[in-house]
Amino acid sequence: MNKILFYFVTLVALFLSPNAILSQTAPNLNSADSFVLFTGNGNFTASGFPIVVGNVGNAGGSSTAFPPGFLSGSKHVGDATATQVSADITTAYNDLGAQTCGTSHAVTFGSETLNAGVYCATGNSTLDGTLTLDGQGSGSSVFIIKVDGNLVTNSGSQIVLINGAASCNVFWQVNGTVDLNNTVFRGNILANGAANLTANTYIDGRVLTTSGNFTFGSITVTTCAVSLLPLQLVSFEATKIAGNNAQITWITTAEVNVSRYEIEASVNGSPFVKIGTVSSLESSFPTRYTFQDLQPNKTGVRFYRLKMIDKDGSFSYSFVRNLKFSDLKFGLVNIFPNPAVNTITISVNAEAKENITLTIANMHGQRVFQKTLMADKGINTFTEDIRNLTKATYIISMKNLSTGIESHQNFQKL
Repeated sequence: MNKILFYFVTLVALFLSPNAILSQTAPNLNSADSFVLFTGNGNFTASGFPIVVGNVGNAGGSSTAFPPGFLSGSKHVGDATATQVSADITTAYNDLGAQTCGTSHAVTFGSETLNAGVYCATGNSTLDGTLTLDGQGSGSSVFIIKVDGNLVTNSGSQIVLINGAASCNVFWQVNGTVDLNNTVFRGNILANGAANLTANTYIDGRVLTTSGNFTFGSITVTTCAVSLLPLQLVSFEATKIAGNNAQITWITTAEVNVSRYEIEASVNGSPFVKIGTVSSLESSFPTRYTFQDLQPNKTGVRFYRLKMIDKDGSFSYSFVRNLKFSDLKFGLVNIFPNPAVNTITISVNAEAKENITLTIANMHGQRVFQKTLMADKGINTFTEDIRNLTKATYIISMKNLSTGIESHQNFQKL
């Protein structure tokens, strides 16, 4: 009798708690796991300057993307890899379709909090406002949202993850087209139709479609796994711009706890010195930074690197880039350190062995120091004691005594 009662109670408990039997599971993406933007059969088109970390591509159709934009990953168009990815996306899409609905949901999502489960909307659906997904303390919570129709996000909408919820475990199965408009989207979309992602859309996850044209503008995309990693420098470039100047550009991901970036330069093998600082935006999404080196009289080869400094003071360096400026002529090349306290080292280029005059003047043009130096052909370095100077900004001049050519730079005495 007790055994019969036990089995009866157990069956009732299971009936009242169907999730104990039918629990949602994340689909296996297989070869598609490293891809963030993909269509199985459709044109793949980009405009503006998208920033994407992860692999992209299409199995069928044309591709006009990367360029333009920045891609940290591989692009596969109509090759064997793309064919396999397309097949694996279809399998994962069908896997999601086969999972039993736990909750029927209205066609509008937003201004609400959902726990892990399978949610189904029967019709064209909209993400409007903030949708919060609550992991309830479990990092393995799986969220599946099935939309039997098109999915559109209204401008300014976002998905927020709390209490352990992870974007890698959020899946949207969309039986139609996808339009993401100026949205912060966290999770993975597997769709059966065209996709259009407008500028200023941020995606922490993937948008993968079985078929349909795929178009996107100046969006930012990173595979969901990246947000779990420490700072990554995915790009560091130096390019010449107008006025004999340089623009330094870098792209980072997962930069939480990063304090700032210091841009350093070295002139023709001289020590690296800081030429600028840029504060971190502390973004979990890929972020693009720029800095312009506007220092005058740049000549010869100039080397650049990035010092990435965490909030605890620890730091690391980027790889080094270099630019070739105009041929070396007479003139000041660099002053370091700048600002300085006790001494400065002055680099000057000479076209031949010649006498030059070093002059230091204040900002009113009053001379406070002068001496004559002998320079050899090429880059010369001279170290001067500045401890007797008062704290102020000064102008250093180098004059070729045989030609009368002068070169000037400012420095600050601390």
